[in-house]
Amino acid sequence: MSDLSQVVCPQCWVVNRVPTLRLSCAPKCGKCKQFLFEGQPVELSMANFNHFTQRNHIPIMVDFWAPWCSSCQTMSVTFKEVANVLEPDMRLAKVNIDVENEIASRLQISSTPCLVILVHGQEIARKNWAMDSTSIIQWANNLKIGALA
Repeated sequence: MSDLSQVVCPQCWVVNRVPTLRLSCAPKCGKCKQFLFEGQPVELSMANFNHFTQRNHIPIMVDFWAPWCSSCQTMSVTFKEVANVLEPDMRLAKVNIDVENEIASRLQISSTPCLVILVHGQEIARKNWAMDSTSIIQWANNLKIGALA
């Protein structure tokens, strides 16, 4: 792993270079001064999807969800809790497939909820059903997150 990691700010989308060993020390954005990790999934859209998935040096776990999906609504709370555990080793993000259907189509998302892990813009893992927080964390950790970036 490099001495510096690129991390996209969830507020202003600026790419920050952070010493890898300091990722867990509550780094702030060099431009907007907001925390780079907030324990919250980032809402992705066509405007920022490629930027977040390709410019971050940390893996991105994306929750593809739909407002009409009751399992998605339940898992939304769980996913938010998991962000506090997996950051800063992994960025969590959400995509509403009803609004961002082009992203869902490109990644061939056919059911919800669907979790996809991307590293440098490439899909490395997928789960097509709702999971509890322990299962999500174990799944992420079994992928050896640090070795992926």
